[in-house]
Amino acid sequence: MKAISFIKKNILPVIAVVTVISFSSFKLWDKATQSTVTFIYTPASGDTPFEQSSVEEPSNWNPGSPCSESEDQDKACSITVPLTNTMNSGQELDPSKVTLQSEEYESSGSYRIVDNPSGGYSNPINQPLN
Repeated sequence: MKAISFIKKNILPVIAVVTVISFSSFKLWDKATQSTVTFIYTPASGDTPFEQSSVEEPSNWNPGSPCSESEDQDKACSITVPLTNTMNSGQELDPSKVTLQSEEYESSGSYRIVDNPSGGYSNPINQPLN
């Protein structure tokens, strides 16, 4: 009788602990299976936003959601990087492993990111000029 009473009193805390542990394990498992990180271009304040030196600066790229693809590919937006080519658990590009390459869009002064097979990134997505 005492055992049943004890179980009834403590069942909710036990369920709560089991729930927290199960959700935590899914998060750890998801992070362990992640093999790539998407980085979006975020120019530093004071930079001319889409000039070549700004687009090719690794510190101007931060983790985020991939940009949507459109037919107009005029200015830098996002890239996909293997997790092994990042630092700080995927929070920064590793400049020793990632070499960003850009090209000017039709003499506009705006640069877009381009494929660089040896650059350590893939799937460059650019956006239309506004």
